Amino acid sequence: RRGAGGAGKRAARAPVRGQGLDPGGAMADSLQLDGALSDDFKEGQGILFIGMEGEGDKAKFTVTDEAKAFLETLNAPLALASIVGRYRTGKSFLVNRMLLDVVGKGFMVGATVNSCTKGLWLWNRPIKCKARDGSEVNLLIIDTEGIGSLDADADHDAKIFALALLLSSYFIYNSVGSIDEAAINSLSLVVELTKHIRTQSGSDAPETGETFSQFFPSFLWVVRDFALRLEDGDGGSISPKQYLETALTPTQGFSEGAEVKNRIRRMLLAFFPDRDCVTLKRPVEDESMLQKLDTCDWGELRPEFVEQVTQLRKKIYGSSPPKSLNGKNLDGHMIGWLAEAYSKSINEGASLNIGDAWSQVANSRNTKAVEEAVELYSSLAAECKHSEMPLASKELDDRHNDYTSRARKLLRQNSVGDDLDEFTTDLNTKILSEYAMLKDENEKLARESAMEIAKETYAPIASNVETHAYETFKAYEVARLKARQELLAAIPDTPVKSEVLASFMEVSVTDAAGKIESKRTLDSETEMTSLREQVSSAQHEASQTKLQLEKETGELKLKEEHTREELDKTREKEKEVREEMEKDKKKFEEETSDLKEKLGGEVASLKKAIEEKEEAYKAEMSKLKQQLEEAEGTMGTKIALLEREKEYSDGKLKQLEEETKSTAELLEKEKKNNKDAREREEEAKREAEREKESLSSQLKSMQQKAEEGEEERRESEEMLNGEIKKREAEIKTLKTQAQSAGDEASSSIKRLEKELEDAKDQLKAEKEAKDKALQEVREAKSGAEKSIASEKAAASTLEGKLSDASKAMEEEKERHKQALAELTSKFEESQKSSDSEAKGMLAKVQGELEVSKGQVAE
Repeated sequence: RRGAGGAGKRAARAPVRGQGLDPGGAMADSLQLDGALSDDFKEGQGILFIGMEGEGDKAKFTVTDEAKAFLETLNAPLALASIVGRYRTGKSFLVNRMLLDVVGKGFMVGATVNSCTKGLWLWNRPIKCKARDGSEVNLLIIDTEGIGSLDADADHDAKIFALALLLSSYFIYNSVGSIDEAAINSLSLVVELTKHIRTQSGSDAPETGETFSQFFPSFLWVVRDFALRLEDGDGGSISPKQYLETALTPTQGFSEGAEVKNRIRRMLLAFFPDRDCVTLKRPVEDESMLQKLDTCDWGELRPEFVEQVTQLRKKIYGSSPPKSLNGKNLDGHMIGWLAEAYSKSINEGASLNIGDAWSQVANSRNTKAVEEAVELYSSLAAECKHSEMPLASKELDDRHNDYTSRARKLLRQNSVGDDLDEFTTDLNTKILSEYAMLKDENEKLARESAMEIAKETYAPIASNVETHAYETFKAYEVARLKARQELLAAIPDTPVKSEVLASFMEVSVTDAAGKIESKRTLDSETEMTSLREQVSSAQHEASQTKLQLEKETGELKLKEEHTREELDKTREKEKEVREEMEKDKKKFEEETSDLKEKLGGEVASLKKAIEEKEEAYKAEMSKLKQQLEEAEGTMGTKIALLEREKEYSDGKLKQLEEETKSTAELLEKEKKNNKDAREREEEAKREAEREKESLSSQLKSMQQKAEEGEEERRESEEMLNGEIKKREAEIKTLKTQAQSAGDEASSSIKRLEKELEDAKDQLKAEKEAKDKALQEVREAKSGAEKSIASEKAAASTLEGKLSDASKAMEEEKERHKQALAELTSKFEESQKSSDSEAKGMLAKVQGELEVSKGQVAE
């Protein structure tokens, strides 16, 4: 045949490169995958990409969920090779065996005159291969419904053709025989592309197709069952690409038929500047095997055909360009959106507007880029939560700023287009929401961590409280203050540090105070019982002492009476003796004279004896008087001592009453001061609630805790007042009982007075400790309020910054609008100028055509 040479000579059947011989001499069942980096794709299967729902005029193109889910897993760069051709020309064999080399599980194949593949189908495993620049790319294979089938019209074929064309980066057209006029006419759908495709977004002007080449894929014409020699008119050898270029050369002549043929050629040349051709010989000579090509071994096919298939694979696997739009490589997500946008336009009866589809794809890609950036922020925040939290406020802000910067960088990397203000704002809003949750989680973890540290540090003190190791609240307070200093150093500097510490200490102090007070009350009751027993014993001893004193006094009185009686008797005896002596004297005087001489010496002797007896009586009388005086002196001394001790006891009791009264007045004054303090505190709380409505829950909790502390303190005060009154009553009773007691009772009263003073000092110390603890709670509350005010100021500053940023964004948008208006104006002026020039050139061409027609007529 002229143009491509005569029938080709058959080459000898020999193994081709990529094939081998098994031990029996049979050819291998598969070919070497030249250009493919792995054969994992053979494990895939064909899935419906764009199908039809409904029948007749109501049928709609729909992108399947399975295809969208698969595309979502693919990152850029992606190459898409779509195979298009007339029905029943072996497209599926080209895909299944020549490209995928799978047997029995590829795209649908049939042996009837009807089209088997409906819509567009997609292989769900990408082929890893190399692009022309040597970079790795994932190649997706798309099989399409055959054109010109018996159950489809030309409009349907044009839609399938346009979808395959716009979605692919490598457009493979399959035909049989040679590239002759019939084959070129089979591509008449190209003429219809200007009716179905628009390149300018929002433009209603007729499409000329001048810019189609910017958006159309690379074109590969695969000619099957090719039996011609590749020679030029002079018999020289030519390549398949040269053969294609020769076939697309416009024919000469001006007939209507020639114009139609040339129009198709001109469009193919204009629309597909990157074009190529591959010719394949008939795979078998035995026509009975043509319907079994999908299952036969490569060894059963002609070696020339096998070699040509190998070269075809190299071309497709090694030069598939990534799918891009407006200079941006598309990923699976964007291709899925692009397919949906084109399908929607077809279903609505509108043209396939590349500009509008790109806007939708860009919007979808940028929306997903925002989601990916938010996911990055969330993953970083989750990692921070699990490995670093809790953090101090400044550290958390630093992490937030770092994560935000990385999220914005990812947004810029994954987004398309220049107008990203809307998406940046959306990202900032979502990040702020994530940051708010991160702060809440940080506060929660900080609160838990601080509480754990507090419990661990406070555990020894709590154990001592439980075992009643602290005799007084003052001893407990010393240990608690020491533990508090340790907690201040151990707990991280987080926003809730003061709150947790204050809350924990408030609960701990209240609990400890209750337990210590309970222990003190129990000890006091035990002590009072002991004191009562001691007082009872002292009363008994005093009573016994009194009885003993009364007995001794009675005995002394009896002894005094007996002495007086003895004295009276002695005086009577003395009187009798004196009378007797007088009588004896008178008798002696009377007889003296008689006996003076007679008795001479006897009288003198008797007189001496009488004098001695008289002296003895006088000495005895003197001794008795001295004993009487001594007894009276001893009794007077004892009575005076008892009277002085009674006066001293009365003075002490009076002093004790005055001190008790003074203590009661001080307690009343303290109650009044506490009441005034509580009123001022309540007023401060109400003022804080009005000023900090946004933080009312926290303040309410703290106020409730403070009120509970106040209530417990009031109950403690009432308990102490009751105890004091109780002790005062007991003291009065003791006073009444002690007034009737003797020396031993006064010593018991002194001990009671000393113990009362100790109890007052201890109560005073406990009250001061509780007041100090309450002051700490108030200071913690004040610190929390200051922290809240600081955060509120920071939020206000942030709102100001956001407001400034919003104003700056509005100003930037306004500048962009002005620039867009200027560009639009310039474009319209340029368009008008271009239209004017085009009309002038058209008039000139029409004039030349008229001249040519006149010349032809002549």
